[in-house]
Amino acid sequence: STGAINIDDISFEAPLQEYKKRLSIVQAEKAKLKKELERISTLPENEFLELISKSAFDYFWNEASHITGFVKDRSTLYSPASIAGIGFGLSAICIGDYRKWITRQEAYTRTKKILESLKYKAEKEHGLFYHFVDLHTWHAAKTEARLMERPRMFLETKSTTKTEYEDVL
Repeated sequence: STGAINIDDISFEAPLQEYKKRLSIVQAEKAKLKKELERISTLPENEFLELISKSAFDYFWNEASHITGFVKDRSTLYSPASIAGIGFGLSAICIGDYRKWITRQEAYTRTKKILESLKYKAEKEHGLFYHFVDLHTWHAAKTEARLMERPRMFLETKSTTKTEYEDVL
């Protein structure tokens, strides 16, 4: 007899004894998460908002490709990057710099990597970006180029980009 555990898009099947062992690990992690959620629910409002803000920033910082700087569209294992995610990621960099979660140099380096990847390497069709691109290779992820992607990405980033980054743009 076997048992299966599903994590994101991956399924693991194992003999029943191994399944029970791994299931107990998953249940222990679930109990730890529940305890952490209970702790978070008792935080004062300013600490709660700081935690949420930092966690949102961490997603855009940590889910970015080390090659392109592009950000995953979703937190699933093989998610492509999206122009929207890249735009929000650029905004998050400015916020992270302002809130001192990253250094000015880290912000500049990541911003430059993203913009250079977009300008010189990301696949485009008639100057338009594809909505979904591979996180690491810049290749279009089999979607059509959309007329609104370029202005939307520009507006999402430009509206929150500080003047110190103008030399990169």
